[in-house]
Amino acid sequence: MTKKLVSLIRGLRSATKDFTKSSFLSLLVLGLILLILFKMDQAYTMMVYMLEEDKSSLFLCFFFVNALAVTLSHYPIYTYYSQGFNKSKDAITWEDKRIKFSIFKKFNFSYPYFIYRLDTKDYKMSVTANVLRYCIGIVIYAVWVIFIYKSVRPNLLFNDQLGLSLQAIAWIIGVFFMFPIIIYSIIKYRIVKDKIVNKTALYTRITRYYFLATLLSVILLTYILISDTIFSRYGFILVMLCTYCMMFCYVFFRLVRSKTSDVYDSLDPKNKLRIFIKALTFFENPLRYLQTFVFVFVIAMLLITYWSMMALLGGELGNNVIPILLVYLFAYYWIIANVGKYLFVANSPLKVKSRSGKKIKYCDTRTYKLTFLGITLLAVLAFVSFFFAEQKTHEIETVANVTSASKVIDEATFIKAVKEIKEDRVFFVSSYGGGLKANAWTINVLQKIQEETNHDFLNQTISLSGASGGSLGLAIYTGLYAHYGTDDTLLRKKIDAISREDYASADLTFTLGLDLYRKLWPLTNGLGLQDRSYYSMIKYQNFIEETPDRKILSDIAYRQYWADAFKNEKNGAKGYFPSLIMNTAGVRANRGILWSVKDSLSFDAIFSNADNLADLYKNKDKTLPYYQAVSMTNRFPGLSPAAKIKGYGHYMDAGVIDNSGLLGNLDVFNYLRNQTKDSLFSNKKVVFIDIINSKTLYLDHLMDEFIEGGFDVRSIDESEKDNIVVNLTTALNYNKIPKYLSDFFTNWGKSPHTTTTSLQGKVAYYPIYLPHKITVKDIEKHISGTYDKSKKQQLDTLLSKHNEKILTMTGTDTIGFFDKWQYYEPTLSRHMGESSYKYMKRMLDSNEYINKVINEVNGSKKAH
Repeated sequence: MTKKLVSLIRGLRSATKDFTKSSFLSLLVLGLILLILFKMDQAYTMMVYMLEEDKSSLFLCFFFVNALAVTLSHYPIYTYYSQGFNKSKDAITWEDKRIKFSIFKKFNFSYPYFIYRLDTKDYKMSVTANVLRYCIGIVIYAVWVIFIYKSVRPNLLFNDQLGLSLQAIAWIIGVFFMFPIIIYSIIKYRIVKDKIVNKTALYTRITRYYFLATLLSVILLTYILISDTIFSRYGFILVMLCTYCMMFCYVFFRLVRSKTSDVYDSLDPKNKLRIFIKALTFFENPLRYLQTFVFVFVIAMLLITYWSMMALLGGELGNNVIPILLVYLFAYYWIIANVGKYLFVANSPLKVKSRSGKKIKYCDTRTYKLTFLGITLLAVLAFVSFFFAEQKTHEIETVANVTSASKVIDEATFIKAVKEIKEDRVFFVSSYGGGLKANAWTINVLQKIQEETNHDFLNQTISLSGASGGSLGLAIYTGLYAHYGTDDTLLRKKIDAISREDYASADLTFTLGLDLYRKLWPLTNGLGLQDRSYYSMIKYQNFIEETPDRKILSDIAYRQYWADAFKNEKNGAKGYFPSLIMNTAGVRANRGILWSVKDSLSFDAIFSNADNLADLYKNKDKTLPYYQAVSMTNRFPGLSPAAKIKGYGHYMDAGVIDNSGLLGNLDVFNYLRNQTKDSLFSNKKVVFIDIINSKTLYLDHLMDEFIEGGFDVRSIDESEKDNIVVNLTTALNYNKIPKYLSDFFTNWGKSPHTTTTSLQGKVAYYPIYLPHKITVKDIEKHISGTYDKSKKQQLDTLLSKHNEKILTMTGTDTIGFFDKWQYYEPTLSRHMGESSYKYMKRMLDSNEYINKVINEVNGSKKAH
């Protein structure tokens, strides 16, 4: 018994080792899918968008989920046998099968397919390795189902229409995915061990199940694609069932593919099932089976080509991020897997005829040598590009600086305009980063306050400063104001269009396509193309300026563009606009700042530790165009490329230093106060407004309220964390400085400040939050610990009162089982679905934080 157990363990270990080595590339792709889909909140928004309004993308996703499941579980077999794992070296013979084609009947080409023949007489297959390899496909389906579940989970949290808890749903998902693994393992084991007498009868029975699963898949998928209520509880169940049916199709296909001819011959000629089986016999032939992968690859390349062209031309890609990601992963995997297969098999004992007719090893052929030379050359180019060639892919263009008084606003003119503000309240507005969510929340909040204050708000505002998506929102509103003033109808139309646009698809297409290729020398110097950030800004520009066919960015200088907004007296504008600060983070632990006001040689006195990017170089004869300057602040690390300015180095997302924009406003406030010796603010209340879209910061805000109400937040059982995890978590938290500044301004308004005696009691700080539903688990995850049962009940009671307000506003708690969800909490993303945008718009109504600001503006009196 002990010997058998030891032998079993050794066999499992050996099979697992062989599987891991042969399937390394497939496991890597699987890991990438897990990382991207489960660690990036915007992926959930994209899934919701497909369910509610983008069925073509949903169809592509299902197609390539199936393609990836089959492909990732198939190609490892070539590495497995070519490397002789499980003593298979002597049982395998390779054949050099080729597809030949010619161009103009003159240039002849061929593609090697390499198929193998396995001698099963003396070879003992490893069932464990076989099951593990084909489990890769099942895991693909599992990832897809869990991804769907996690996407709709926020809308399942506060409603029990399914009659099941979320924990029960999670368990059901896990159990269901064990069935196909168990079924495949048992059947494969019995087949390999010759425990089944009539194998053809077994394959026939499996084929019948296969037909039923296929029929159900087609029916469910068809209904899902034509129904407009799939974004609902019952729709969620249908999509899950459809995926389960496809998963069983995959399992049955794996079991019967090589035996379909036997099943076909065994059936009565009148049996209607023969039609289905006849179609399956196409895949029984190894060469035709491999040709199918090539066919799917061609489809993928056509899609990639189309998407790349549309991204360059600024057209609609027609699909969202998820199918684009799956298509690129499939295409790159297929290329790398086939190159790997070619190299591995070519170095096996395979022999082919040379031109002289003599049999030689394949690795000695001219074809192999040229292929190896090409791969080596590509590797050398990549090495040279990375270490030696100057990268200009993400270099920002500069333009001639503008200094004419008729085109820019100097410091004296701006201070004079600020002094002419008669009201006794002035405002400084900052906006947090957070992708399109931050962008949309910022412009909607500004427009809401403008409408509710008869457009007096911005006339009393001194400065706008943001980070990442927040600063992008401030810059967009500046552009809208410059062109349309206070025309609310037109502004609202523009804001809605900008907020709903898909910026993510083109970004990902460039990231995995042209931007990637242009990093390889000699393409590093251009090709006459720009990077993804440039083309993304073209979309914003064309929305703002009503130029849908324009393919290049405006070259108007940053300060000149803002001056147009400042001077605008059309459409209700009054010839004034707050100064605009664009913040970015330099790689030398410094800031990069563009202030819209032409300072009087005192930039360093205003912004400490900052490069003046509005006046470039020693002679200050260069500057940045408006839209490219704006794009520099919106460069989230890892997702967006760092911007490069010749001679200044690289700059990335402003959130790395200050994700709120408060620091820039504090700089301007202190400078203006010192320049005017406090006279500018002596009779005025100074209100710092912080537009915040972050769920985490909103959670912190609620916790502060609960603590003030007597809840003991420290009574938590903290979980122990590894030192590396703690270091990474702390380093990657971008809210350190913003939270400090938030407390700084809050406390400043509550108590006397030693250096601002003339402003005692006249400083206020108003955060404007985007409300979110919060659970006890959200808080425990944020604090990294757990509360005891009584504390959880206490916390749940506090949260219920808060969540109920949101549920009442959105009607989420009254939506029926078959009713379409109308609202979905927006996440950090670059594409927002209809339900997410409706949620954001709904949160503008009766927002206590916005109302405080409106009351401050409307309560302003003329200063004496």
